[in-house]
Amino acid sequence: MRRLILELFLLLAFMGVVYGLLEWRYRDYSIGLDGQYAQFRMEQTQAEVLFLGNSHIIPLKAASDSMRKVRSASLAFVGMDLFWTKVLLNRQQDALPRLKEVVLYADPEILGYNQTLHGQAWINRALYRYGDTLYNDRLSDRWMARSNFFRSNRDLSYLFRERNGSAELPIVRDRLSLPLDDTIACKVRAIENSRSRFDERLFPENLRYLNTILDCCKQHGWQVTLVRTPKRSTFLRYFEHAGIERARLKLDSLAKARGLFLFEPGWSVEDDRLIADPDHLLLDGAKRFLEELDSAKEHHARESGMGNPDSISFSITTGK
Repeated sequence: MRRLILELFLLLAFMGVVYGLLEWRYRDYSIGLDGQYAQFRMEQTQAEVLFLGNSHIIPLKAASDSMRKVRSASLAFVGMDLFWTKVLLNRQQDALPRLKEVVLYADPEILGYNQTLHGQAWINRALYRYGDTLYNDRLSDRWMARSNFFRSNRDLSYLFRERNGSAELPIVRDRLSLPLDDTIACKVRAIENSRSRFDERLFPENLRYLNTILDCCKQHGWQVTLVRTPKRSTFLRYFEHAGIERARLKLDSLAKARGLFLFEPGWSVEDDRLIADPDHLLLDGAKRFLEELDSAKEHHARESGMGNPDSISFSITTGK
């Protein structure tokens, strides 16, 4: 018995040493999200426009910086769901003194998505230091979120990369990262977004988060523009449309009830060349998207008989 206790003690001591070494190894390790958040902190006090959502909206921020004079910031990270969108906006709402407009990603997919419940808990851990909360706020989850090692490694493939090896910024690209004829990647992504990481039972919960976000914007007097970015035609071919359409109807209804401007351009197959991978815009695609968005807002302002599109409450519209 004493021998068994000694062996267990030595095993625990060994595991403690290994864990301590891993924590030391990753003590200064940065992931891509850290760089993006640092950029947000540099821009937040001067920003008049905030791009809010997940990785699909990040190219719009880059395009805005290159073609507009207005200053902007991005509070958008890869895989971010509505829970974390709500948490981060709530935490930063008083640190945006010049903000006038929030461009919020409102694709139907987000209504059935939760990163923690859909195998993306590493994002939950990564964001913890910026929100001081977790979706599953258990002791074990907080321990992993506070751990340098577990925060820095989403899975075993990330384990011993060089410093910043996991810091690939997700999105802004000026050339295709996936050939236009690659149907397999589009199919896998479409099934993931509309089936394996989409659950209609999450609609009520995510609608509550979305309404909290919109209430926060209303409280501060920020104009809200809802956007849906284009996807490749091959991606849409493999989409599970029934659940997505039900989510679309709910979001459209919410936008109409709140008098919000919702923009979704109707791009054709030929426009796939402006989409870097199944569902992220190239920089040139993002520039075109913003041009069409600005044109749609100006058109709506004229139709409404009001000359300043930045000072009105928009109704729902689409580019289709």
